[in-house]
Amino acid sequence: MLRFRATSAADPGAAGLLDGYFGERIEIWRGAGTAYQPKPADFSRGVLLVAERDGEAVGVGGIRPVEGEGMEIKHLFVTPEARGTGAGRALLHELERRAIGLGAQRMVLDTNRDLDTANRLYRAEGYAAVEPFNDNPNATDWFAKDLPATWVLVHGACTYPGIFDAWHDDVRRLGAEQILTPDLQAGSDPATLTTAGQASQVAAALDAAEHPVVVVAWSMGGLVSMTVADHPAVVGLILLEPSVPAPLLDPGRQLVEPRPGLLDHDATYGKVEDGHPRRPESSPARDERKNGVDVPIPAARTMVVWGPQFPDRGRPVAELLGAEQLELPSSSHLDMVIDERTRTAILRAWGNQSPRR
Repeated sequence: MLRFRATSAADPGAAGLLDGYFGERIEIWRGAGTAYQPKPADFSRGVLLVAERDGEAVGVGGIRPVEGEGMEIKHLFVTPEARGTGAGRALLHELERRAIGLGAQRMVLDTNRDLDTANRLYRAEGYAAVEPFNDNPNATDWFAKDLPATWVLVHGACTYPGIFDAWHDDVRRLGAEQILTPDLQAGSDPATLTTAGQASQVAAALDAAEHPVVVVAWSMGGLVSMTVADHPAVVGLILLEPSVPAPLLDPGRQLVEPRPGLLDHDATYGKVEDGHPRRPESSPARDERKNGVDVPIPAARTMVVWGPQFPDRGRPVAELLGAEQLELPSSSHLDMVIDERTRTAILRAWGNQSPRR
């Protein structure tokens, strides 16, 4: 089984493979009177992956951002011994996944017509010829491919999936070909619903995803989504003031026995007039959150967003998860999900660009 490890060009395994890549290019170069010119890429704003099988490094490749183009594949290489095993295709797929997680909507690459095997792979994987986007003297052909993604939008306590309706057009402009909005109360008696039951709805959406997944989850939905963030489909996780996981709660807190029942939104959180309907919340699930819910540290890119209303749901959560941080000082908890300016700021930070209008 192949495993992929993010690293740097200074890593001995990566360095050896890159030496093999450049050495092979020099050997097979057939440009008319032109010597191959090695140009090691800078992956500081992207990622460099080493593919390993049974602990042995068998492939390398990286992606880096190209202004106005998306992510560019560089130095894709598989050792001669691993060719014909599907390692190159698997590495290409993983680079595409990582690109989506970095907010890219498009993948580009340059190549040389002499690289027959690589070029057949690119075409078979949907890459199409485009006009040159750089002046690489080693390139004769340029290819591009749109990167489809699935976005899973997860509501919070007492709300319905429709609270994310205004997000749909914007995430489509960021490459979402499929949008899933699980209902955390679907098929359950809310009075007995547990955190695990809520998480099963998110997991079902992840299972149904047709493409690599970016999850956007708000409030209680953020904590629930964290519990299944190690699902293999997940390449990105945007947490909007998520409920706090167990390690960050007061160690001296009083634990309670979760009991069946419902909590009325207005009585529990106060009445809100925002045009979005509310419904009762599961008392047992809320008790479990107060007692503490443990979460794995996500391997996928993660960004935690918060404002002044719940600072404890911001930087401490981000530091626990090793996540990117986005503080929005003028945004309320509800703004995180319904305010257009807040949404634009979040998606700009995620994709490093505004949604295309």
